[in-house]
Amino acid sequence: MSSDFDFVIKRLQEKLNEPRVRQGDLFGDISNEEAELFDANDEYDEAYDIINEERKNSHQLEQDNQRLQQEADVHNLRIKTFNKLFWLIVSWLVVSTIVLLLSGTTIYAESWKVSFGLSDKVIITLLGATTFNVLGIFAIAAKWLFPKNN
Repeated sequence: MSSDFDFVIKRLQEKLNEPRVRQGDLFGDISNEEAELFDANDEYDEAYDIINEERKNSHQLEQDNQRLQQEADVHNLRIKTFNKLFWLIVSWLVVSTIVLLLSGTTIYAESWKVSFGLSDKVIITLLGATTFNVLGIFAIAAKWLFPKNN
């Protein structure tokens, strides 16, 4: 590698001392064939640069498509999960309401009497726990559905 570099330096020094045939031509007069080769090499370099740029653009498009697909998948998952949470909470509230309504009722039939009674402490605990659970689940779901972007 060093000998190639030394050769180029030596050749440049020789050509700088010689009179130039064409202005700006460091290596002297070149033939038409050599000029065509230089032009072809320049065209090849331009084409190579264009191909590399297209590859970069194509790779960027692939990454964007993958990111969009992932966001769509996460969105669909969030919708399904939120629907399931919604119906879980609705059923939880319905059951709690039924228990609350039945807590002070007595049903009389022909030969038997059915009474369902809960103490005040149990009713307060049931309503408090249900309220906090519902609010907590919705808060967690909302935080997951609408995350803060960094």
